[in-house]
Amino acid sequence: MPKKSKTKNVKRRSSDDEQLQPKLSRVEQSDTPAPLCFQSPVSLFESLIQPMGTEQFFREYWEKKPLHLQRSDSSTASYYQSLFQLSDLQSLCSQGLSYYRDINVVRCINGKKKVLNKEGQVKSSVLNKYLVQNKATIQFHQPQRFKDELWRIQEKLESFFGALVGSNVYITPQESQGLPAHYDDVEVFILQLEGQKRWLLYNPTVRLAAEYSLESAERIGSPTHDIILKAGDLLYFPRGTIHQASTPAGVDHSTHLTLSTYQRMSWGDLLLDIFPSFLCDSSRTEVSLREGMPRRLLLGSSEGLDTSSRLATALRSLADELETGMLEVRSTHMKRDFIMNRLPPYSQQLLTPSERIPALEDMVCLRCKDHMVVTVEQSQERTDEATELVVFVLHSLKNQRESHMMGEVCDEEEEHDVSKGLKFPLSHLQALRQLQQAEQLAVAQLQLPTQEAKLSLVLALWSESLLELMLASLSTMMSHGFKSSKQDFTFGPWKVTAAKNHIMKSKDIERLAEEMSMPLPEMLFGDNILRIHHTDGYGIEFNAVDALKRVNNMEDAVKVACAQEWQESRADSEHSKEVVRPYDWTYTTDYRGTLIGEGVQIQVTETAERINMEKLKAREQIMFFDDVLLFEDELHDHGVSMISVKIRVMPTSFFLLLRFFLRVDGVLIRINDTRLYHEAGKNYMLREFSTRESKISELKNVPASLYTDPNEIAQHLTLKLTVCEKLELPVIEPQTAADEAPQ
Repeated sequence: MPKKSKTKNVKRRSSDDEQLQPKLSRVEQSDTPAPLCFQSPVSLFESLIQPMGTEQFFREYWEKKPLHLQRSDSSTASYYQSLFQLSDLQSLCSQGLSYYRDINVVRCINGKKKVLNKEGQVKSSVLNKYLVQNKATIQFHQPQRFKDELWRIQEKLESFFGALVGSNVYITPQESQGLPAHYDDVEVFILQLEGQKRWLLYNPTVRLAAEYSLESAERIGSPTHDIILKAGDLLYFPRGTIHQASTPAGVDHSTHLTLSTYQRMSWGDLLLDIFPSFLCDSSRTEVSLREGMPRRLLLGSSEGLDTSSRLATALRSLADELETGMLEVRSTHMKRDFIMNRLPPYSQQLLTPSERIPALEDMVCLRCKDHMVVTVEQSQERTDEATELVVFVLHSLKNQRESHMMGEVCDEEEEHDVSKGLKFPLSHLQALRQLQQAEQLAVAQLQLPTQEAKLSLVLALWSESLLELMLASLSTMMSHGFKSSKQDFTFGPWKVTAAKNHIMKSKDIERLAEEMSMPLPEMLFGDNILRIHHTDGYGIEFNAVDALKRVNNMEDAVKVACAQEWQESRADSEHSKEVVRPYDWTYTTDYRGTLIGEGVQIQVTETAERINMEKLKAREQIMFFDDVLLFEDELHDHGVSMISVKIRVMPTSFFLLLRFFLRVDGVLIRINDTRLYHEAGKNYMLREFSTRESKISELKNVPASLYTDPNEIAQHLTLKLTVCEKLELPVIEPQTAADEAPQ
């Protein structure tokens, strides 16, 4: 696979012979039936290496030894020839090809490569002279830029391997050799398109080489394989395999296609990519990694210091955290390089969104999943606060086929079309993974805190043509979007239960409203619950009814001021007088959970101890996660009031966030958060309650797009109140034999 060029693709015109065809946007392909199956990436590769099976190939040959597949059927030979042939050069030269960038003319003389390139544009008549008179090889770079069928093949192979796939065509006259013996840093598949070619393969001097290199005759020894490739044949050999090829006597010319992949795709390359994030995550919690190194170490004054031992200890600790799942594998640069440089989808119909904007009741699915990656990266925004992690969705739908494997974007006017990625807060990661894993999913089922957040996510994906809509009936929504569920998870002596059910029935809502002497929210999930229960009978739970019982418990001055300001801002609204009532129409609640237990309960005391948020930022394996909505009201279309609770359980702890979010359009935004944290082995939990609130007039410098996302807007709100509590677990004395004896 040649190194990517840094030169820009300048549009050119050809001044070649008059008999050349007029300029083409792409080379027309043959009607020859394809022996390849394009149904899926897997079926394409299976048909490419048939009759060899895929499982056998990867078990016995991949990265191990060469494979020669001989094909005697004329249909495969005809199809291979249709991919590229000598006569194609004439029409291609009319498209303004350049030496070096598009074409190399080379010949191997006495074991040395001689480059015969001229300057400027390529003429087919000159190339013909090189072939006939100079016996030179014509190397055509990345023909998939011009040949549709190669685009179709390589796009599928890139999805199969999850790696870039490049190609070159080599046309060599009889009794000639283009390149001296060398080895490459790529896995190579050779398709013989025309004529015949003799291949000599040698044992590697560097197995699975990571770079290209020439090898002298003295070092390579005798060939291990001497193969004549005929039209329709395929040859595979691993990176590092030393090889050289020539066209035999009596063969007018040979044309072969080299498909190459897996450049810089080793475990070592992955470590180079993920290690910085590993180290950064671990440094947040391990003070030993933040301790300063010895003075003058960089000046070489390391005498008497056991630096290697200290570094080895740190690396072993990182390895242990990785193996136990406490650190997450987070590839960034390799993902970006692949998705931003791969071929776009062969079907251009995928580049436009569907006609209708997605709605909450729709069933949706991701399309072009193989052309999309999700990365978790540090935010590049410069603030005075600690660096935050954000989620990027990158895709290749807008990539330029004409620049594939050629380096930078072709033309400046096309740069704006290349996707720079969609950016989301880290809270959207779970919802994106839902979409990646599901065949289809209801928008309402996405694990996001509000309807607006769900719609915002799918709208962003839809606008990039990454989302496909499937209209859903009411019955489908009931079975997919609002399906009742109950999940249990055991964490040591704790049992976590998350139950989700439908919105309460009208008669139950009316009864409850009478009991509470207040109208209830539009969407009340009275049977939804998240409970953390200890085997000794105590615990804490979170439910909608108890949350509503705490409405009206905040200071009246704050509530009334809000109501008056809201009413003034909505003086012309027909609903303004309806919603300003004696009860707190915003449903603001300071609910922090309900303690449970018969005869034994958790004791609550104030404390100065805080939850270690830096420790929670470490990328630890999440063994259980759920998000339960308790109620939501849209305040007569003038905002939103909602409360939900989510929990994540890690190998060493669990963390819960109960969040009440209020947005009164044009007036204020308020967030009441309750955080609950428990480390395994400790006899207490930490609970922190906070209130953040700002008027909209105080948020002039904050983008309005953030107002609908609680996770994004929270950091911009003014902190009004913080209460830290220690929830001490009861000590249950084991019963003695005397205690157990009958009285």
